[in-house]
Amino acid sequence: MIPTPPPLPPWEGLHPLVIHFPIALLLFASVFVLLAAIIPKRGWWFSVSALILLMGGTAGIAASICTGEAARDVVEDGEDEMFECLDQHEDAAKQVRTVLVALTIVYAFIVVLPIVASPLRSWKFSLPANLVFLAALMGGNLLLANAAHLGGLLVHKYGVKSHLAPEDETAADKAADDDAQSAADEDEESTESTAESSSTDPQPAAKPEPTAKPEPTVEPKPDVEPATDESKPADAAASESSPPADG
Repeated sequence: MIPTPPPLPPWEGLHPLVIHFPIALLLFASVFVLLAAIIPKRGWWFSVSALILLMGGTAGIAASICTGEAARDVVEDGEDEMFECLDQHEDAAKQVRTVLVALTIVYAFIVVLPIVASPLRSWKFSLPANLVFLAALMGGNLLLANAAHLGGLLVHKYGVKSHLAPEDETAADKAADDDAQSAADEDEESTESTAESSSTDPQPAAKPEPTAKPEPTVEPKPDVEPATDESKPADAAASESSPPADG
């Protein structure tokens, strides 16, 4: 049996999936800016790598804000503190997006200017330019960390979560749960009706217990005196004294 692929999450469910990539890209961009400042021979190539990471991180932040706004529209119930934290998270994310767009444009000029103007290809330009930009980028990363902290509060403190399943799948699962619940309720009602009907049925009359029959009384037999030997000689004498019968 071929397993079916999982359903694609809706647009509001993509927020927790795309928010972590721009954070990683922007942190690595800081590392490449530092390498571009301290390694002059390969500094320009490190600057190009940092610019690519900045562009990817900025685009990821913009996509995360779009998915976050869609995820916010799904949230309906909650405490006032939760909605206040949600507003702060949204404002911080938009501020980070504005700062990163500006920083990306500035660093693009830092990378392109040495190509246009040959005197700027020396370390006298790349070292201070990259160090100043690194300080500005670290400030943008601090703003990004603050926005991420507010998002963590929403998830772990207030329990705000994005819907990872499509709406139709969620409705189908809900309908299936409702059908199962209704079937369980019908079974329970039938069980209760059966129990009530069995309790209202007349009970069979109890059979009378059999009475014990009276035991027959045995009358004592009269005592019979045994014959004594004294009567035997008298009988013998009577038989001897009687004359014999004539022939």
